[in-house]
Amino acid sequence: MTDFLKIEDDIKNEVVNTNKYWKVLIIDDDEDVHTITKMVLKDLKFENKKLKFLDAYSNAEARKILLDNDDIAVALIDVVMEKENSGLELIKFIRETLKNKYIRLLIRTGQPGEAPEERIIQEYDINDYKEKTELTSKKLYTTMIASIRAYKDIMDINYNKIGFENIINSTKLIFEENKINDFIKVVFKEMNKILCIKDKNCFKDNNGFSAIRLDNNYILIEVIGEFKSYLGKPYTFIEDKKVIEVFENMKKNLYIYENKIFFKLNYEYRDSFVFYIEYCFPLKEIDKKFIEMYYSEVVALFNNLNLVLEIEETQKEIIYTLGEVVEGRSNETGYHVRRVAEYSKILALGCGLSEEEANKIKMAAPMHDVGKVAIPDKILLKPGKLNEEEFKIMKTHAQLGYELLKKSKRNILQISATIAHEHHERWDGSGYPLGLKGEEISIYGRIVSIVDVFDALISDRVYRKAMDLETAKKIIRDGSGKNFDPKLVEIFFNNFDKILKIKGSFKD
Repeated sequence: MTDFLKIEDDIKNEVVNTNKYWKVLIIDDDEDVHTITKMVLKDLKFENKKLKFLDAYSNAEARKILLDNDDIAVALIDVVMEKENSGLELIKFIRETLKNKYIRLLIRTGQPGEAPEERIIQEYDINDYKEKTELTSKKLYTTMIASIRAYKDIMDINYNKIGFENIINSTKLIFEENKINDFIKVVFKEMNKILCIKDKNCFKDNNGFSAIRLDNNYILIEVIGEFKSYLGKPYTFIEDKKVIEVFENMKKNLYIYENKIFFKLNYEYRDSFVFYIEYCFPLKEIDKKFIEMYYSEVVALFNNLNLVLEIEETQKEIIYTLGEVVEGRSNETGYHVRRVAEYSKILALGCGLSEEEANKIKMAAPMHDVGKVAIPDKILLKPGKLNEEEFKIMKTHAQLGYELLKKSKRNILQISATIAHEHHERWDGSGYPLGLKGEEISIYGRIVSIVDVFDALISDRVYRKAMDLETAKKIIRDGSGKNFDPKLVEIFFNNFDKILKIKGSFKD
């Protein structure tokens, strides 16, 4: 037994790389069983990985080890220890409480009468059953190889499953982004995390960056690890010359070497982006496949997003153009609709609307007077004051604009319809065409009502010259609570410096 103990000490003192072994838990109240098992298996290697032995001499010790180690490949379990069914209770704990379906469980019993094989194999989720008397060194060796192989196969399947789930979850997150900058941030974040399958926090040790092409140079816009000091700087500042070399000589849009990933995103005339991640662990072939799948999904989503943005920009240009055509027909500058759009966004943000909603108002506001296309020139272009009948016809442009736009299913044009309909409504109910009062008027209509009047006051019209700024401000203040929402009037003047800046940017 002294020799066995010496062998055991040698095994215990051996330094083992945690990435290079299979964990085997020996659960038995007989010290000799532990010693002999380790002696027989001490030189076993499977796929160049040795065994690391964990020892438990009771159900309680085994539970503690299992709670601290979720990556044990094989457990050799004795049935009878402190109780006649200690091993069986432990099996239930592993499968039902810990819900560990990966570890391979091998019953080794010296008292088969206490735990008959036929009953145990039926009633308990075990993977093998052996009597100690039949478990020779050769059979133990063979059984261990088979068990580790089964564990590896199961873990590979699970690894693949989690990898696919990570790709699906990542692409779902990316799909939700409708702005390029946010899209790029999420792509980089998920690219960093996507291979963290066994350890969800492994991404914290990665290095990497994303960069945008500006003026024929790439500027780092997202950085992690050793690249943190390069944020906002050109990629040429990077000290790792190998990274720069690969960066400058990429012939394909996806390049994988060692534990490093480069890929590019390009879309016609738009910005180009480059991503680089250096993972803190070696990449397996399946990891490379996951990256290729992820990249394919990202490219598709990137192209779709750019197509959507292109459609939105086209829609925006059409809206501006129509608004300018209407203003041009009434001898008013097209810059009026641009100023109204910009003013509207300022008030929308000022009253707490989201950036997205504020941009929608900005896009929709230029169509506020689209109904004027149906007003006769003799009224629309009359240089003097309109008579009662003429003014009655002029007022129909609000309803006409609404009728023109309301059938669209596009959100922006629906908002445009509401603005066209309501921008002449008044806070006290004296406006037209519906005589809406207070918050019966949509926030869209209330916002455009103020900024449209203000810009009209300070601009030349066919029937009068532009007013000076102080007079226009007084009219807006005097209209608070009568013509205009008083809260929005306050927001208007709180942001008056921004209003003046826009006025200066779009001069007639």
